[in-house]
Amino acid sequence: MATAMMAAPSGSSSGPVATASGYIALLQEPDVTLRKHALTKLLECVDTLWHEVAESLPDLETIAEDLDLPLEMRQTAAAVASRVFFHLEEPSQALRLALEAGEAHFDLQTKSPYVERLITAALDAYVHERHKGIDESSTSSSGAAAKEGAEELGISMEQLQGMVYRLLETSCAGGKYEHALGIALEAQETSKLRDILLSSGPDASLLKYALQSSIKIVTSKTFRQEALKVIAECLDKILNETAKTAAVDLIIVYQLLGNADSVADVLAQLLKAEEEDALLGFQLCFDLVDTGDQAFVTRVAKELKAKMPEGNETAKARWAQVDRVMIGGFSSELALSFLHKQSRADRLIMETVKKSLEERGSGGRSSILHNAAVVTHCYLHAGTTNDAFLRDYLDWMKKASNW
Repeated sequence: MATAMMAAPSGSSSGPVATASGYIALLQEPDVTLRKHALTKLLECVDTLWHEVAESLPDLETIAEDLDLPLEMRQTAAAVASRVFFHLEEPSQALRLALEAGEAHFDLQTKSPYVERLITAALDAYVHERHKGIDESSTSSSGAAAKEGAEELGISMEQLQGMVYRLLETSCAGGKYEHALGIALEAQETSKLRDILLSSGPDASLLKYALQSSIKIVTSKTFRQEALKVIAECLDKILNETAKTAAVDLIIVYQLLGNADSVADVLAQLLKAEEEDALLGFQLCFDLVDTGDQAFVTRVAKELKAKMPEGNETAKARWAQVDRVMIGGFSSELALSFLHKQSRADRLIMETVKKSLEERGSGGRSSILHNAAVVTHCYLHAGTTNDAFLRDYLDWMKKASNW
């Protein structure tokens, strides 16, 4: 046991280091070579002996900030101090020093609790600063405000941005596009959102994920509009290759943007194509009508009518059908026809209710019971256009006047 607890000689690489006191003492030496050697050894044992190294944090930070010393030595000191702050559960300070240590000591691809925690801290800080700058964009000092906020942590906005951009590049290079997309959306980085989507192919499934995330997760209306424009741009690139997949999402995006002319362009492209694509165009017209924004649908119909090809009978017939669907009330006709055919209301129920009310006397003038009978009739025949009972007993319906 005593042998195990002994510190390994400074020149030996065998066995674990039991104490860092010898290397810490070397930090006070005037010889740069000795201090550099001490820092290298401290970096090797700091994860186990950080409680001892913590006493020398001021010395480590002084070395890291001394511009007269070699860059490699300053970065090593920053790396040691960063790991000490990590173990002290101060991720902001650990991140500040890790960024000063450089990529050699802070590799984003390394899988360790240290790297993962600092990445989380960096993303939180960057998103906070981005939102802070965007919220203050109405003033001329918005950029300065964002930089000042980053400096509260002792970190420059340029360092944070550089690290986040490296993380995005690493994620894309590793095929983790959804992870990179989430960061871009959270930080409201429009340019990076475009780069990520384009670098993926663009991939139709990723575009769908981006669309759903923009609708459900993004809270800023301004950024949501910018993100939808980027998504529309990418969807338009793959429309010719995968019309079925892209057209549906593209219609949704243009509808959210209120761009009637672009919706008409997509529909016209589908209607001019083969029958299968034309059927998809008809279905999208029904979907537009179902959204309930009739003013937008009317604008789309108007724009679409202007795009009808001349001298094509097939296209002319399709355009006529689309016009009927969008502004001719065809959807309402279908709904009424379906409800009428599927109605299972039994008229005998109403006959029995009416007879029961009449047997109670007073000519069926009880306003509460009479109102109940009328409401019953409404529920039984709602949307079916079946008003036979109402017409047959119109005089009875008019007897009560208090409902």
